[in-house]
Amino acid sequence: MKIFSAIVSLATGNIPALIGGLVVDTLQATIRKVDWAVVIERLVSRVVVMGLRKLERMTTNQLVKDTVDNIIEQLNHSSNRLPQVKKQDEIIKKRVSRRRRDK
Repeated sequence: MKIFSAIVSLATGNIPALIGGLVVDTLQATIRKVDWAVVIERLVSRVVVMGLRKLERMTTNQLVKDTVDNIIEQLNHSSNRLPQVKKQDEIIKKRVSRRRRDK
């Protein structure tokens, strides 16, 4: 049915409707293919690592750098199935060290 409506739109000169329909169909197909469990896992691991590193930098707490490294290492353990934690930690460390150099 979509093919028929596309041909009718093309024949009647309704090119913007045809292109808009193609864009909507493409976006819907792309969104359906995304593995949302992976996206959410990476978002949560990034937020947890960022929060731990922020707590580590604050002067009002007693959280030691070794403790943060230990927590991140435990999250990265293979039994927890969070393989991206170590990678996210390295990215965050680079950003923080870059900010400290700029100050």
